[in-house]
Formats: sequence, structure tokens, C-alpha cells
Amino acid sequence: MDYMIKVLYFALTTLSTIGYGDFHPVSIQERGLAAFILLFGVAMFSFIMGQFIEILMNYKSLWKVGHHKDLSKWIALLSRFNNGNPLNKDLITKIEDFFDYYWQNNRLAAIQNETDLRFMDELPYYVQGEIIIDYLFTDFLYIYRSYFRPISGRDKTSFDDAIQSRKQRGFLVEFVKCLEPRFYLQANNDVIQDQYEEIFEVVYVTKGVVGVGYRLFNEIFYGMQIVMTKQKKMISVINDYSSLYNKCSEFLYQPIDHVEAFGMRKENFNKVMKDQIGKRMKKSIAKNYKYKIQEPLHEHRNEMAGKF
Repeated sequence: MDYMIKVLYFALTTLSTIGYGDFHPVSIQERGLAAFILLFGVAMFSFIMGQFIEILMNYKSLWKVGHHKDLSKWIALLSRFNNGNPLNKDLITKIEDFFDYYWQNNRLAAIQNETDLRFMDELPYYVQGEIIIDYLFTDFLYIYRSYFRPISGRDKTSFDDAIQSRKQRGFLVEFVKCLEPRFYLQANNDVIQDQYEEIFEVVYVTKGVVGVGYRLFNEIFYGMQIVMTKQKKMISVINDYSSLYNKCSEFLYQPIDHVEAFGMRKENFNKVMKDQIGKRMKKSIAKNYKYKIQEPLHEHRNEMAGKF
């Protein structure tokens, strides 16, 4: 028994490349066996450890394996329509980064397939509301509580009071179910919304700083910022006014740093806002746009034009 323990001890110290030297081969046969272990044993041990680490990494990202496989197939399919030429690497990186962020931050991922929806539909209505309003999107609704306050139909009321009725909570459920995660980077020269361009989605910034500006004499000037940081919050929704009144964007919106947000496609936004409760927000949205964005930027633009 003592002999077997010594052999096992020698083997483990050798395979792990520690090699204390308290036991070492003496005879020719022992040296030959030790050489074999050094040549193949260490390589085998490294291979096993590498496989073990890979298993751990794969387990950690198991939830997105299927997504990445489908995305790779889709990117490969695109190249077929470009005479077999693959997409530009920078473009592929942008596509992959977009979907990586989307999959990691999609709060409705648990209620998308048929099985998930069946579970959700079988729950009582008020429980569904608690899951979506009071759990999945509670931070978003807290940030934009003043934005949704008009749904109560009363001028002076708290946000909590504004969402007590079943109709009001039902409106919020349908609203947040249309939100999709978005991120924008200044380093990538991303543009959230270009000036005088048609809009395709309404954007609710949750983190970061967005510059709001305009083009004047072929230069870009920023007249204000949308700020969503721990130290300061200056809330203004991008494109909600333009979407409701079917206008192109009057100003330019560009990230100043890393910006995280929720986007809602224009058709979904207009559909939700056609609800009687959604119509209560229309006046407030127009007022906020006029006094928080339009008038300050018109004043800034006139001032800059005067200097030129």
C-alpha cells in the first residue's frame, strides 16, 4: 500500500509539472518510464485540463449557442447573394455585437416561444402584470415614471396611483412588451437618429449621454444632452413626437459615450398609442418635445447662425 501511494504521488507531481525531486528514477527502466510520462503524460494532462475549462466555458454560454449557430448560418447565407464573397469583417463584428447585446438584455426572452407563452397565458391577468410591470421592467418604468404619469387622465397624481386600474396596467404591459434592447457607441460613430431622416423607432435612453444637435454650414453643433447617469438624469425620449405626428427627425441624436437604451419600432409605438389611454400621453409628449428639445435647440441654432 505504501508503495502504491508513492507511485501515485510521483505520477501526480510529474504530470502537474511540479516535480519536487524527493522521488526520482534510479534504474534504466524507471528513467525510460519517466521519460515516457514526461513526453506524453504532461501533454495528456494539459489536454484534459483544456477540455475541462472548455466545458465550463461552454456551460456558461450554453444559452446562446443556438442563437450563434443560427446567426452564423444567416451571415453565410448573405454571402451567397454577393457572388460568394463574405461580408466585411467590420460589418460582421457589428452584427455579432448587436445580437450579443440583444440576447443578453432581452427581458422578454422567457416569454417568446410557444411553451413560454402558454405558461404566461395560463396565469391570472394580475400575475402577468406583476411579472412584466413589477419585475421585468420595474427599473425602466421607475426612470420614466413622469413620462407615463398622464395615463391616469388626471393632472396631479403619482405614478403609483396612475397605474392602479386594470386598463392602465394593461396598457403598460402592451407598451413594454414592444421594447427591444439597444446600445450605441461613439467609438463606432453610431448615429441614433440622423437629422431630416425618416424615423424607424422610438428610443428610450436608460444609460449614458446622448448629444442632441443639428447641422449648420456643414458642421455639427450640439445644443443639449440627454443624460442618464448615476449622478444626473435629464430625460427626453427620442423620436416619440416625430412618430406620433409622422414627421422626419428635426435634429441629430448621437452617443457621446456608451449608451444603452430600449427601442420601440415606429409601427408598434403608433399602434400602442392608438389605445384610449395612450392618447392621454399625446399632449404631454408634444409639450415635452417643444420645451425640452425643440425651443432650446432653435435658440441655440439661431445663436450659432448669428456668430457665423
